[in-house]
Amino acid sequence: MQIVDGDTLRTILAHKSGEWVSSTIALRSAKNDMQGLGSAITYARRYALAALVGVSAEDDDGNAASRRSARRDEQEPQHDNEAALPIAASASADQIAQLRALEAELGEETFSLAKVCAAFRASAIEQLNIHQAQQAISRAESRRRQACGATTEPPDA
Repeated sequence: MQIVDGDTLRTILAHKSGEWVSSTIALRSAKNDMQGLGSAITYARRYALAALVGVSAEDDDGNAASRRSARRDEQEPQHDNEAALPIAASASADQIAQLRALEAELGEETFSLAKVCAAFRASAIEQLNIHQAQQAISRAESRRRQACGATTEPPDA
């Protein structure tokens, strides 16, 4: 289930057993109109769900458009009035704080910010975008749940 509440999107992934995981992501739009809001919601839904289930979201249409754009750039100069491709917003201060807290709680053996940065080819955690940060948060929370489950003894039969 995905719920838009003001300028955030909350994604809840639930199982029939009653287990669930959720994430909240800020909606940011380059354009201050309905099209920009719709685009922000669409991308946030896609990336939030992908981060929760631990898959990589590949935008085939966007990649194809990028290849066409690259070929066009080789053939003709870009004009100043052409729109630039949108760039994902930087990770929020809350996301960065949450990542640091998760590393402190879980320990570097279980969740390392250095490994997160290496995985996303960033030299510092502040260089992550909102989608990368959310994916890292979701993975850390998954590892926390696994660690809690691993330490719980099975009930007596």
